[in-house]
Parts: sequence; structure tokens; C-alpha cells
Amino acid sequence: MPNLDLFTPVVPDDRLNPGFRNLTASRGYAPAREMMQQTMDRMGDRDGNFVQQFQTEGFDARTWELYLYATFAALNFGIDMSQDAPDFLLTGRGTDWATEATTANPSTGSIAEAPEDPDARSAYVREELPIRLGSPLLSKLRRAYWALPHVERRPFVIALQSFATNDSLHFADTAITDLLYGIRTTGERRPDRTLEVISTPIEQHVGSKTVPSNFFAQPDAEHISAVLWSNSGTVAKFGRMGYQQGLASSGLRMIRSGSRYVMDPNASEPAMFTYEVGSRYEGWAEGMVVIHNPRALRPLPLDVLPEALQHELIDGRVVSTVPSFAPFNSLTVTVLTGS
Repeated sequence: MPNLDLFTPVVPDDRLNPGFRNLTASRGYAPAREMMQQTMDRMGDRDGNFVQQFQTEGFDARTWELYLYATFAALNFGIDMSQDAPDFLLTGRGTDWATEATTANPSTGSIAEAPEDPDARSAYVREELPIRLGSPLLSKLRRAYWALPHVERRPFVIALQSFATNDSLHFADTAITDLLYGIRTTGERRPDRTLEVISTPIEQHVGSKTVPSNFFAQPDAEHISAVLWSNSGTVAKFGRMGYQQGLASSGLRMIRSGSRYVMDPNASEPAMFTYEVGSRYEGWAEGMVVIHNPRALRPLPLDVLPEALQHELIDGRVVSTVPSFAPFNSLTVTVLTGS
């Protein structure tokens, strides 16, 4: 298969996506461009329209698909993309499974960013964001991929990333976990200052519309083994991974800052982190969250993606298996240091 050039425009200038424009405009994005092109060279174009969509209205969704391929390849899964759907048939670590990629996108008349007021922002995460995340999940549920002959005996996973607002990548997995399980997890301090974890059932989410919570309990959802969620399938991720490998990195420095999970059962707030990219190893699956369906007909084993943060619902409580470094969100700043 001939290599496909992601970055030479194939459409008129006025049709180029702003994200694509930014990616091609600065030398600071050179490591990301190199890494994305290398991934494209390996993945190929099954549909024949990848480059055109990547440069136009499908920029976010196609970047997410590139990221998933890069992650699965780095984890040494056998990857079959020969079928029209779903996107990936995967083999490895003792399991054959299937994954369909999707994104939550802005709707007509939707807000550009979540509210800044703390109370309004919290309400947005509780109510509106689950509605936005649930829409693409329902669309994929209706497609009944599990009935396809090449899928019917495999665990089936929906891989979701949100681009619903300009700041959607700032949000951690709280809203999607609430929606999938219909359980809201909060914490209260006991008199001895230890943390009591409280699990409260959620019946519905009320925002721009009203939708039922507990997606995994919806009809036919037993065919969904898990939802793979991330806010890391981005240009910034490709930039860090390319820089880490020394791709087009001369004259650049990258600084990553954000918040991460704290390995302490009494911690109610995340820890902050800052480091220079390259000073520690970052894996492709870092930032992935796998939310397992307790009613799945074909469960996805936890050891299929041990590098990811994993959520299970056990006795009405969300139980998490956390890797050594689990970021909630991050911002990467690239500094030009020379020619």
C-alpha cells in the first residue's frame, strides 16, 4: 500500500479544519506530524477518505482513530482492519476482541465551553456532559456490531473520546463513569479525617434533554463488554510520543503539566505534576480508562489492557485498578530553543 501524505492539503484552503491548520503551522508541532505520519504509514486507509476527513470536518475523529491504532500496535496486538466495521479486530494477550471508535462532537447551538462558575461547572459534569457522551454510545449500540459474523464471539468495546466543547479534554472520566454505571461516587470526611466513599444511584441526567442513566443496563447493552475512554488521543499525545523518540525534536523543549490520581484511599483531591517530556517514559496507553460492563455477555479481561486505569462495578460500588501513573488531564507546552 502506498504511503499517504497526511499533511499536503487535498482540499481548498477554506475547507481546512482549524485543528489541521494549527498542526501544520508551527515547527513546534513537528514531532507530532512525524509521529502521526509514521502511524498513518502503518495503518493505511481502509475507507479511501482518511486524509480528506483528517484535513476537514473529521480531524478530531481521525486523530482519535490514529491514536487507537498507535496504542494497539505499541501493545503488540494483532490488528485486523479488513472489515468494513467495526474499526479494529484485535488479537493478543489471550483474547480476540473488537473495538469501534467514536467521538462526542458539538451539537448545533451547543455551548463552546463548559461554564466557569464552580457550581455551574459541577452541574454541567453531572447532567449535560453525560448526555453529550451518551449520544454516540447509543448510536453505536443501535448498530448491533456484535451480530456480525466476525464479531459475534468476541468481547466488543466502544472506544470514546469527547470533543463536545473546546475544553472537553480538560474533563476526567467522572461523567462517563456516572453515565455507564448509574452510580455517583462522592466522599465525606469522617471525624477521624479518613474518607468515607459514598455511592448514590442516578436515575437520569437532566440538561438540554433528559436521558436515563446506567447505560450498561439499557436493552442490548449486555453486548457491550466495556467502554474504552480517554482524553489523551490528541495532537499533544503524538507530539510527546514523537519527541520522546527523538522525532524532529531538535531545537524544542516540551513541558507537560496536569493532575493525576493519588494512590491514597483517603485522598479527595488529585495531585499536580509537571515534568519535562523525555525525563520519564510515557506509554501510549497512559491516560486510557477501561470501564467494564458488569452485565456483559462476553466480559473483557482486565489483563488485556493492564496499562490503563480500569473501573468495575462490584456490589454496587465502583472499584478501580490504577496504574502507577494515571493522569486525569494535562497541558503540553512546547518551547522553541533554537533553529
